[in-house]
Amino acid sequence: MKFTFKIGQKIKESWFLFKNNFWIFFLLSSIVFFFNILSSKHSLVLNLLVLILCFFVAYMTIRYVISLVDKKEFNIFSKDSLPTLEQILNFVKTYILFFLIVLGGFFVFIIPSILMIFGGAYFRFLVSIFIILALVCLVLGIYFKIRLLFSCINSVDKNQGAVKSIKKSWSLTRNLFWPLFWRIIVIGLFMFSGAIIFFIGLIVTVPMGLIMIVMLFRTLENPNYQNQNINDNDDLVVEEDITIIKEEGSPIVEIIKEEKIIGENNI
Repeated sequence: MKFTFKIGQKIKESWFLFKNNFWIFFLLSSIVFFFNILSSKHSLVLNLLVLILCFFVAYMTIRYVISLVDKKEFNIFSKDSLPTLEQILNFVKTYILFFLIVLGGFFVFIIPSILMIFGGAYFRFLVSIFIILALVCLVLGIYFKIRLLFSCINSVDKNQGAVKSIKKSWSLTRNLFWPLFWRIIVIGLFMFSGAIIFFIGLIVTVPMGLIMIVMLFRTLENPNYQNQNINDNDDLVVEEDITIIKEEGSPIVEIIKEEKIIGENNI
């Protein structure tokens, strides 16, 4: 089955969901903005507390968006909607593992840049080689980011641990890197286009982008899409088998001819 996910149509759908739930998204964005102000304070305890709260808000935001996409009731202010400690830990562990796998290449890329600035000419040859290797890591980082993009969403949706969520995202995106790459680039540009309007537009574009990513996750996870892929592969195998059977000189044809000759001789 051909992978289809029309960005223009999804922007319209995400705008409808965002518009009807504007005040919830505005509240969540305001909380994140307030946390960013607190994190600027030079206090280790306060920054640690802000980090924990940011994980909590991120979890609730993803869960809320999933409920919107699935058209299910979810009262974000209800006591029953609060995540358990296990759910939060699964989400945090998944995010950390995702971070270590994807962003490792970006940090490696920073090291040679620092050496080029503060190092002497003696280092530059080795640094040039290291930059090439770092660029390879950068490319791998982008690749892993696309393949593992849905791991945190899956952790929230299925309450699964880091390893299972990583494997799930890897499985969903198999053979779909390039189709996903261009769509995610467009969604990313759309999300950060809100920064043009003095960053105020991010309140609109970032939630809409998250909605589209969850829609993309549901599209890949759709049983009809998965089953159609399996059926398409099965049909391809059957057609190949039929072609092999029809080919003159194939073992199956030869066996049929031999059995036919033996049967005529017996008669």
